[in-house]
Amino acid sequence: MIEKRVAIVILNYLNYKDTIECIDSIEKMKYSLCGIVVVDNASNNNSVEKIRKACFGKKSIYFLRTHRNLGYAKGNNVGIHYARKYLRADYILVVNNDTLFIQKDYIERLL
Repeated sequence: MIEKRVAIVILNYLNYKDTIECIDSIEKMKYSLCGIVVVDNASNNNSVEKIRKACFGKKSIYFLRTHRNLGYAKGNNVGIHYARKYLRADYILVVNNDTLFIQKDYIERLL
């Protein structure tokens, strides 16, 4: 079976701690993702810098910022568009930033 290109989109707004924990849990999964797209929805608390610092050296994490808070759906759409166009993802999983993945084969089961 050919491995599908899967990307995960995480929307962040002011809550960089949960976003960092979410990314950490994603990286413990077995499936090789084509990328994790973090969209910061115009946080004014240096969230992107804090997430970047915590994720320094980790591969395939892409950071996007919106110029204003677009809300949940439009903010996620920014990440989905990026994952489709630039990462060429076959599948995109949109997760809340307070999600923690404890099942290491979650993506395989989902596919």
